[in-house]
Amino acid sequence: MKTVRCWGPALLATAVSVSADKEKPLKDEGLASLVSMIRPDMKFGCHMGFKLQNDWDSADKERAVIIKEFNVVSTGIYQKSTERTAGTWMLSDVDRSVEFAAAHNQAIYFHPMFGQNLYNPPWLLEANYTDRQIRAYMDQRIEKLAKRYADTVTYLDVYNELIKNEWPDPGNPWKEEGTGAIYPTALEHLFQQLGSRTMGGFTWPVALEEAFVKCRKAFGPDVKLIYNEAYNVNADHTQSLGCIALFNAFKARGIPIDGIGIQLHMNIGHRGKEDHLRVGAGGEQGPLDFESFSLNMERLAATGAEIYITECDVNLKGRSSKEELLRWQGEVYVEALERCLDQPACKLFKIWGTSDRYSWKGMDTEAMLWDFDCEPKPAYFALKKKLIERVQKKACLAPRL
Repeated sequence: MKTVRCWGPALLATAVSVSADKEKPLKDEGLASLVSMIRPDMKFGCHMGFKLQNDWDSADKERAVIIKEFNVVSTGIYQKSTERTAGTWMLSDVDRSVEFAAAHNQAIYFHPMFGQNLYNPPWLLEANYTDRQIRAYMDQRIEKLAKRYADTVTYLDVYNELIKNEWPDPGNPWKEEGTGAIYPTALEHLFQQLGSRTMGGFTWPVALEEAFVKCRKAFGPDVKLIYNEAYNVNADHTQSLGCIALFNAFKARGIPIDGIGIQLHMNIGHRGKEDHLRVGAGGEQGPLDFESFSLNMERLAATGAEIYITECDVNLKGRSSKEELLRWQGEVYVEALERCLDQPACKLFKIWGTSDRYSWKGMDTEAMLWDFDCEPKPAYFALKKKLIERVQKKACLAPRL
């Protein structure tokens, strides 16, 4: 167990943590270690995306960063990547991620078990399954992954992105008609053909609750079962309200669910941080209000839900100087993490990648904490500085025995 010596603010750079009679400067601690000094119940993680997986053997710097800076790693178990053809499984990337995490005492996070048709392989969408066959497929997928990984996985996104943008409206709050070029008339979520259930004025797909029940049975009581949504950031966002209603409905009905995942994709646009910080992978969900974000987490916490920041990044799209953009990016990362540190129900803050080279949005968005060459950016140093300040403040305010 680490303790921290109390120093004055001027000596933060030389402050040390003490563990097993060994002193280590706080500036040399990883970000996850610093977070745990402030909130022992909160984790700090990253996602290992498919671009990084493809270059894994040569990505020495990224591997070193993941080992030092994070205590949770997530990996994709998308249907379209693990089941590209019917009856054939491709799990080598998942196996490697699990083995890597275990070797470095990191928790593993799976994303996601099921999701919208974007994540479904063509063979499944073209199968024209009956309800019975869909349920058999769900059982088979859950049982396959649970048999292989139940003893190693800690967090599981059971379902990803299901609530449509315009809810609440007079109709179904769940995505129905697809808009993709390949399957424009299909259900956007194949599993919705199993029907829906209504309680207390709230409607949800039967397949969604069955997925949570089946995952709890297969993976056991200790795995955190999470519903992950895309635009549930500001308190008045459609998906924010839907997630609260979903969690309350599931708890009332006895459906096993532990928490709600919030995707915190942020964009600094053409008018700078103050005027154009937006939510969504492309900023399409409008301005981000951090006070509203905190209120949203407060409301979620009141339901008993654990909160997981699952996909955080800050894309740079503005026309300001590079120096200004990088400074603003650091300020946004710091504000987001501090809001979560201050919310006891927030149990995980996960960056959606490592370096800009492997950013899911493309390296030109420069969204990560490390640059193309995996060197730390100003946002990394801003986070570390703020975390060290909070560690020291906590140590200096702690009661003396």
